[in-house]
Amino acid sequence: MTLNIGLRYDYNAPPVNKYGLGTFDYSTGHYVWDLQNPITMEPANIRRGGIQPDRNNFAPRLGIAWQLTPRTVVRSSFGFFYNSFGSNYIQASQSARGNWPFAFPQAVSGLNPTVPSALFPNPFPGNPTGSPTPLICAQCLNVEPSSSRTPYVTEWSFTIQRQIRPDLALEASYFGSKGTKLTAQIIDNTALVAGPGPIANRQLYPQFAPYILNGFNEFASWYNGGAVRLDKRMSHGLNFLISYTYSKNLDFVDNLSNGGVGGLPTSNPTRFNSKLNKGPAGFDIRHVFVASGVWMIPGRTNNRFLNAVIANWTLGNIVTFHSGLPYSVSGR
Repeated sequence: MTLNIGLRYDYNAPPVNKYGLGTFDYSTGHYVWDLQNPITMEPANIRRGGIQPDRNNFAPRLGIAWQLTPRTVVRSSFGFFYNSFGSNYIQASQSARGNWPFAFPQAVSGLNPTVPSALFPNPFPGNPTGSPTPLICAQCLNVEPSSSRTPYVTEWSFTIQRQIRPDLALEASYFGSKGTKLTAQIIDNTALVAGPGPIANRQLYPQFAPYILNGFNEFASWYNGGAVRLDKRMSHGLNFLISYTYSKNLDFVDNLSNGGVGGLPTSNPTRFNSKLNKGPAGFDIRHVFVASGVWMIPGRTNNRFLNAVIANWTLGNIVTFHSGLPYSVSGR
């Protein structure tokens, strides 16, 4: 028996924008900023960077290999893997830059109707002035502690290997994974209930625009699969590898949004319906069969020149069959 035990620790401090971060917290209904407000001069009301540090990212690993008989081996593994440098710290944090109160849009029209009067570098009639009331962020940064934790995946496997002949082995495997607190984008500030009339009458925060994209680390995924493999090592000029895998992939997000794979439309869940969307992932492929082989074609003569033409040829092949992806039919 061989036993491998390990422990990995991952930590990345949340990034900090030196120019300041402003965002709206949809879980509390408050607008927050991490430096002194340059418009109202109020002090910061949230920590620098917004996201609370996650220092619990301990990732144990375990691997076992056990030789039951001279021809039979059992292998198993288990481990945690953290996405400590993923979109929670990079994409989401960068998307929040440019929000109120450290940046705000301004527009000017009717420039230079007769003679040039608006000149660069400042075409505005006066110094820029910011809004004294918060402006909604084009993409907010989710700073709510429970839904901004570091995503992680738990993986496990169990395999039995059997040597049938010195050059032939059969292997059967089970493997799976579970994703926890995965990052995905949700549509925020939508209507609380469906109904006719203006959407503002049914919004939780009608003072802000609807359909705001926000990160939300509260999604999960499940993957389970089994595989059988027959492996023949090279002997008598022939080797081949044949495998079949059956698997199932479930999640809450990629069954709605898979980047258009297979022609499916792209959509995003909301805070109110995210848990209702569990289903097969958009990239779920149940059946995969692969066969590959190499055959050194026999054939030699007593003539060296003829051997150069007909001998030492090799025939190789790879054949793959798999079930298809779901798709939607749409027309215009």
